[in-house]
Amino acid sequence: RTEFLQARDAAAAARVVPEQAVGEARRAALGADAWVVKAELVREQGAWWWEITSVSDAGVASVRVDAAGARPTPAPAEPALNDEQAAALRAARERVTVTLERAAEIARAQHLAAKIVEIELELGDDGGSPVWEVELMIAGSELVDVKVNAETGAVID
Repeated sequence: RTEFLQARDAAAAARVVPEQAVGEARRAALGADAWVVKAELVREQGAWWWEITSVSDAGVASVRVDAAGARPTPAPAEPALNDEQAAALRAARERVTVTLERAAEIARAQHLAAKIVEIELELGDDGGSPVWEVELMIAGSELVDVKVNAETGAVID
């Protein structure tokens, strides 16, 4: 119940979609070629932020973007991913052809009135295809997950 209420509040507060926040994060700090693997709405000091996480050979970087107005600011010092998770994502990068932005579009097309509250690249334990897991709030009353195959763009039931 708490997760639902947080997601509902986040969706109501967000005026910036994840694709816009990723663009701002790239321009402000991450660089144009940053491989973004996660965008999540988080609340800190009374405001909602998109926390944008990217992975590169140099490590993990995070930037927060104001969900109400796209104001980039440095993210907390603690990494959003541990070294093992980052290494696994780097190893899978060549297989991932669907960007976070494209996965967001695909997921949103499944629920037109929905707002994304989190999108994250997940790797299966069994070595299967990487999957974009997208959490959406529909009209403030229903929280749904849409999974998008990160290699093909197909929606997974």
